[in-house]
Amino acid sequence: MIDINKININPTDAPDKEFIYIDIDAVENGTGKYSIEKTFLGKRAPSRARRIANKGSTIISTVRPNLKGFAYIAETIENSVFSTGFAVLNSKDEKILINLMIYYLFMYSEGLMKQMIAAMPKGQYPSINKGDIDNFILVIPPRTEQEKILSDIAEYEAKIAICEQKIQSLPTQKQAILEKYLH
Repeated sequence: MIDINKININPTDAPDKEFIYIDIDAVENGTGKYSIEKTFLGKRAPSRARRIANKGSTIISTVRPNLKGFAYIAETIENSVFSTGFAVLNSKDEKILINLMIYYLFMYSEGLMKQMIAAMPKGQYPSINKGDIDNFILVIPPRTEQEKILSDIAEYEAKIAICEQKIQSLPTQKQAILEKYLH
């Protein structure tokens, strides 16, 4: 169902090329948001900078996955490389499993999270590996249901974005009222 870590590179093969580096710290836990601010030259590549995540990939932190350091890569980030601390997941066949659905399954499926927690060794470095991910059981709705779920989510996310914009404007509106009536 899912390809894992399909494309890897070694940035030191392009010593003078600048890369954007997305490591585990660049992904905000539980939100799907990530930063593309870190860069390096190929000759100074961190040893963990090896994974490629193209458009449609889901990245999941394999270190403490219970913290949900997961993100969906909606568009390819040119000249980017991801840490080997991520598993990069893609559907083998989008007629069966839509790429974006992988992200939502990992982010929100309680059953899948229980499997991740059970797979993590107890100790100071709780993590999962490719073999663990290969063995996870995913409950995959039919394609038409996936489309409906994703459509509903997109509709709610659009509403959330509008609300967030309104919230951001409220302090300015409040200040204008205070100035109007208190000066």
